[in-house]
Amino acid sequence: MLLLIFAAILCMVLILWGTVSKNAWGLNLRKLVCPRCIHTVPRGAGLIGAWRFFAGRATCPNCHTLVNKWGREQMPNEKDRKRAQRNQRKDS
Repeated sequence: MLLLIFAAILCMVLILWGTVSKNAWGLNLRKLVCPRCIHTVPRGAGLIGAWRFFAGRATCPNCHTLVNKWGREQMPNEKDRKRAQRNQRKDS
């Protein structure tokens, strides 16, 4: 029982620390804004997998920039690049 309480407290501390330092452990409840085009990004936009949803990553519908949950631009991986290229071809 004591171990379970310790684990719960540790999780809460990690989430609080992540929110203050704006890292992967934190929670961001504010709206996302694209750093390139200053366009509001809906949460979960352009999802490829469950990990992007839980990591808080989204794709800007205006310029197709990958944005993390803190509104910072992320370097896309190969899947993200291919999807962005498809979206740009559709928009053209």
